[in-house]
Amino acid sequence: MIKKYQSYLLSVIMIFCCHYLWATDIDKLQTECNQGKMESCGTLAIVYHTGDSIPQNKSKAKELFEKACVNKDFWSCGTLGSLYEKGDGVPQDYSKAKELYEQSCNSNIDLGCFYLGLLYANGRGVKQDYIKAKQLYEKSCNGSIIESCTNLGLLYEKGNGVKQDYRQAKKLYEKSCNGNDTLGCTSLGGLYLNGNGVQQDYIKAKKLFEKSCDKKERISCNVLGTLYAEGKGVTQNQIKAKEYFEKSCQLGANAGCTNLNILYKNQNIDK
Repeated sequence: MIKKYQSYLLSVIMIFCCHYLWATDIDKLQTECNQGKMESCGTLAIVYHTGDSIPQNKSKAKELFEKACVNKDFWSCGTLGSLYEKGDGVPQDYSKAKELYEQSCNSNIDLGCFYLGLLYANGRGVKQDYIKAKQLYEKSCNGSIIESCTNLGLLYEKGNGVKQDYRQAKKLYEKSCNGNDTLGCTSLGGLYLNGNGVQQDYIKAKKLFEKSCDKKERISCNVLGTLYAEGKGVTQNQIKAKEYFEKSCQLGANAGCTNLNILYKNQNIDK
């Protein structure tokens, strides 16, 4: 689950920048960048990287991110770090990514702390260190990165780097779910489904899974299919189960595809 947030967060950045682009002429961005406005250099870098409104040029994007980062636009440092982590337009280099994330995080860019936490949680370019990940997630969760609260909650749920604490996990999942993080809602639903730290409540779990599935979170769709297939918290309904398993499968969940095939074999349902 932890690994899924990175691409999601980068897409959020892209959406933000593109909204800014619609209100700002590209020539103006270039002029401002040339005049030393590093925020404009970073925004222009995103435009070149995505190919939004101009031909895609990842080399130019890298050059602009580097210019902005060197001149203390630490948001650009973090974004450039994410490109090195993924090898997107630059050679994959976890050590370089870590260095850039640290610059960003140390300058109070919450997103940089979140990305750095992901490196430590997953052991990418660094020795896996859940305690360090916890510290970084706490910093970004207390800041502006609601998804970091979900990752922090997962550490408490699993007891990774902290004493296992379902109640603390619940508190963090509630915060992220209320902040519209779909995986936060899914994780909270999982607590209610299994009765971990809360009274087992299939109906409450179902509502949380529906909230996430409606936003195309594939794990939730698969679990909803299981609830309908087994009649937990709902009236047993194999047709509804099929619909949710299909959606989960189409969204890329292998478990959803597997459950769909099992349903076809065990029930008299047409494909």
